[in-house]
Amino acid sequence: MRRVRVVELLFLATCFSVTFEKLHWNLAGAVSLADILTILFLIAFAGTRLAGSTRRVTKTNFHVLAFTSAFLLYYLVDFFYL
Repeated sequence: MRRVRVVELLFLATCFSVTFEKLHWNLAGAVSLADILTILFLIAFAGTRLAGSTRRVTKTNFHVLAFTSAFLLYYLVDFFYL
């Protein structure tokens, strides 16, 4: 129950900070508070899903992961090709 509460809190903090995009740092590019909160939310959300009773990957999850990996690979190759 506590993990779910942390995920809900991080989700609300992410939505709030994305709405009011004013805080950012020039550390390794432009890192904003919304970016940090989004990464923390995704890690916490994945942690609650992996801690569940089923640890198998569904077909939908596999397809999303495959397309995301393909797009990432394409953008990395294109970036270094420049």
